[in-house]
Amino acid sequence: MKTKDLLSQLSRLERSLEDFSFEELTSNEASSLKKSFQAFKINLEEKVYQPTGALRADTNFDSEKECPANPNRSQVNNSVNPIMLVARVSHEIRTPLNGIIGFTDLLKEDKLTKKQLERVDAIQTASYSLMDIINELLDYSKLASGLEHFERVDFNFKAIVNDVMYLCNTLVTNKNIKLGVSIDPSIPKIIVGDPSKLSQVLLNLLGNAIKFVENGSIHLSIEQKSSKGTLHFLEFTIADTGIGISEAHLEHIFDSFKQAEHNTFAKYGGSGLGLSIVKQIIESLDGSIAVTSKLGEGTTFKFVIPFVKGNVNNMAVKKIDDSGLEKKKCAVKDLSVLVFEDNLLNQKLIEQQLKTWGCIPHITDNAHYGLTILENKKIDIVLMDLKMPGMSGFEVTDIIRKNKKDKVNQIPIVAISADFTKKDKEQCTENGINDFILKPYRTGELSSILAKNIKPMKTTL
Repeated sequence: MKTKDLLSQLSRLERSLEDFSFEELTSNEASSLKKSFQAFKINLEEKVYQPTGALRADTNFDSEKECPANPNRSQVNNSVNPIMLVARVSHEIRTPLNGIIGFTDLLKEDKLTKKQLERVDAIQTASYSLMDIINELLDYSKLASGLEHFERVDFNFKAIVNDVMYLCNTLVTNKNIKLGVSIDPSIPKIIVGDPSKLSQVLLNLLGNAIKFVENGSIHLSIEQKSSKGTLHFLEFTIADTGIGISEAHLEHIFDSFKQAEHNTFAKYGGSGLGLSIVKQIIESLDGSIAVTSKLGEGTTFKFVIPFVKGNVNNMAVKKIDDSGLEKKKCAVKDLSVLVFEDNLLNQKLIEQQLKTWGCIPHITDNAHYGLTILENKKIDIVLMDLKMPGMSGFEVTDIIRKNKKDKVNQIPIVAISADFTKKDKEQCTENGINDFILKPYRTGELSSILAKNIKPMKTTL
């Protein structure tokens, strides 16, 4: 079993134990069970993150007694790897934070005064900012510990870049900023790699540029620097006319928890991890990144990543009828859509698309929070990412189909995946998933799939 799968199962077991403790045990029994599990969890995580270390024998204790207060126990806690601690704490914070965001959503549906609504909006804004920081911490910890998963799939290169640019254009609210892109026509249409990680890198660098440019331009240019057989070295250049970075801070720009200037956080926010994550992702893809900048004039980031030329036949393309597109967009107006998706770019893209059509989107990467939304809100259709961390889309679907309420168990579910195999198709049928759509998808494909599956239907894959 792969390490990431083992840790995912551990997280699922922990959630199941919490539910069991709440429903079946007394407070003392629940406390004892939690301490026993935490001792086991600490031993396992130390083995994963510090494989040279031996398992701690001193974490064994009588589950019917309080955890013994001995010095060895404190040594276990003090020896926790910093990366493991970041991952653990970040994960623990996300759950209550999702609850805060969810309840503020519910609160906004009540009859609030203008002043109350302003305060709720302020809580939500602060919560989303904190969630962004936590997501960066989790990305950083997974990359630093070598547990981040990198895909190798055939994907449409230009489509991914266009998706990123579409989203970035929605982030540009200043009319004095011009955002542009140019792509070398010699770059293969289909390449093999990790489209999610590529979009994450581009979104981070372009997002930074948008944040730090008050007047002027931001331009992304992509060229084929060289090629060797099926291997193509693509050079990405992101040049802006923003505030720039001083020479003294430039050499530390990719360091963790570092920001270019001391007042950057106060004015622009952020964790100081974004560029460190970008560098780690690029290097994990066998690439390299460099930066040049001049204070007050602008900054240019250049990175090179090698990609293998892909084959369109390896992409499980599903033909969607785009005829009557406007009619289908009207058909999905006011549709309440619950989206399970863990990729930040995909979350924002789908949210923008749904809002454009007048839909009411509910976006989450937390399975339990999403299931709570299903129980408490009127949802017309679910878009389900099959490969979410922690609990897969198949597992979430299984829980939905076994729910006792018809409004939940009969809801149409559309699977979303970048790599849809014959085995996935069979599993979708077994789990009661109604349809599927492949990433990256065109706007017309999404509206068509929603219009087709608005009402409950028998599984037809």
